[in-house]
Amino acid sequence: ISNSTMAVGEQSSVTATTFNQLQNSSISESKNVADWLEELKFAINKTDSGLSEKDREKAFNHLGVIAQLGQNGQNSDLRVTGETALDALSGILSRGNGLNKLQIENLLDNIRETLKF
Repeated sequence: ISNSTMAVGEQSSVTATTFNQLQNSSISESKNVADWLEELKFAINKTDSGLSEKDREKAFNHLGVIAQLGQNGQNSDLRVTGETALDALSGILSRGNGLNKLQIENLLDNIRETLKF
């Protein structure tokens, strides 16, 4: 159990670092993506989101992948993984009964458009 907890903690640390780097970017598109990801992160963290803990963990992992793509949008491997993460995130967040589905989809659409999907 401690190994899996440590892995989740390490993933959270990597994701937080990636978010910070994205927010501190000099590229305005990266900053926009960072802002939209922060809004998604806030929605996922809401206690009344309706998401299970497992869905939250999955969603945060996908946010981290998308943040990495926001930093390095030309990386073809990241583009494939990022597109999959966006699709998976959309599915996961659709299960959140307490989430504003229209707002979530608008945020995801903004990210897709900015990252040129």
